[in-house]
Amino acid sequence: MRVPNLFFLFAILLTGCGDESQQSAGSMGSSAAGESAGRTTPGEFDEHSQQEAALDPAVQEVIERRLRAVERNPSVSTTHRSLGLAYQANGAWTRAIAAFRKTLELDPKDHAARLHLAVCLSLAGGNQESIEHLERVVKAQPDGPAGLYRLGVGYLKAGRFSEARKRFLAVSTLMPENPHGHLGLGEVAMENGNAEAALAHLEEARTTGKGNEFVDFALGQCLAELGREMEAMPLLSQGADAARPQIGDSLSKEMSRYGVSRSALLGRAADLHQAGDATAAMGILERLAKDYPEDLVVLNNLAAAYMALKREDPALATLNHVLEIKSTQHSAWFNISGIHFDRAIAVIESNPQAAQSHLVKALAAADNAVRHGGHLARMHTMRGKVLMIMNSRAEAIAELGESIRLGTNNEDVYLNSAQLMVATQRHEEAFRLLLGAMQKHADWLEVRFLCMPFFINQKDTINARRLLHEITNLAPNDKRLPPLRALLTRNGL
Repeated sequence: MRVPNLFFLFAILLTGCGDESQQSAGSMGSSAAGESAGRTTPGEFDEHSQQEAALDPAVQEVIERRLRAVERNPSVSTTHRSLGLAYQANGAWTRAIAAFRKTLELDPKDHAARLHLAVCLSLAGGNQESIEHLERVVKAQPDGPAGLYRLGVGYLKAGRFSEARKRFLAVSTLMPENPHGHLGLGEVAMENGNAEAALAHLEEARTTGKGNEFVDFALGQCLAELGREMEAMPLLSQGADAARPQIGDSLSKEMSRYGVSRSALLGRAADLHQAGDATAAMGILERLAKDYPEDLVVLNNLAAAYMALKREDPALATLNHVLEIKSTQHSAWFNISGIHFDRAIAVIESNPQAAQSHLVKALAAADNAVRHGGHLARMHTMRGKVLMIMNSRAEAIAELGESIRLGTNNEDVYLNSAQLMVATQRHEEAFRLLLGAMQKHADWLEVRFLCMPFFINQKDTINARRLLHEITNLAPNDKRLPPLRALLTRNGL
């Protein structure tokens, strides 16, 4: 019986500059015009003492080390640049701007520092000046993807769509295996009112974006614009607060070392988790949990890391603590249900009584997940899974049907629902469900295998052969193909 993977909540607090700590996409070069050091952001120096006072002790310690380096070598541009990176990594944009300006006063050809100055200016609200600096970066380094992408985003925000499109097209050429260029091209097409053109780019971005929620949200907006609301709903519900994916540059690695604020550490933990290093992510999150024992974002992320490492007991303890703080956290209920479900599956043959106990707990948690998060398809999917294993077939069909109604993109939901319908003699409903799934999802293989017996029973040669052709194109080396061809031949199809 097919069982989808657990949903891992990994929420990232969208403050600071955690989105900068991406893998490097190449170093920045040199050669540009001079820099005027006299230009400042209004009020940036007046705010210095207030910003310093707001820094927590760990951040203050990092900043003081960089300040001492500047005091020892005030005429060395890289010391000011490192100070700027330390401020930027911890969300102190205004002080970072001042440090990067000093860097460029000493070395006007430091295009990497200019790029980071532009980033901080944009975050601080200086969009026009940010664009001007990015234009200088791109002029000096026309093949630098980080600068091109940032400039494209700047133009997009400024409504300069044709110029944005040119930069995003360059990024997609330079980095065809990354989502950034196609994401930008899709956004430009949406702004120009061409949702059909946007769809092709955004689907490509999603293919290469490895589950990035910002990309998913953009695709959801496009699908909604095209009237495909059911497909759009799950994408829109998950990515509204997601961070735009960024392209790392030659300073991203150094900057990530300075990030010790809560938001910077959360961002680093998220990057490690997504890269498959849940152990390192767990270490960061455990330290954060000691400093922020009732922070729901920290606790949910820590539970996700525990779950990725199969440490179910500490995951449950953390999730229960989340619910003590906020009993309506549907994601916590969801993950508790998932843990007990997995425990039940593990012992269902060797110890049915223990499995039943876990299933009861899984169902109780799934009930709460649906109660508090019923607008999300995955909550109904979880409850439907549990009911299916508990042999509550009619209720499971209804729950999985609600997940489908809410626009799930989980193929297993359709498969499980169809199999339950067949088991309860609802063959026609199962057939219609599978046909609808095939029409919506041209890349779903298993629903096509499951649909084939319906065509065989109806002696529908045309559709059986068409379906065989689709299956062959999707999985030409699948071991099930030879017996499937033989089955069609034996039935005269």
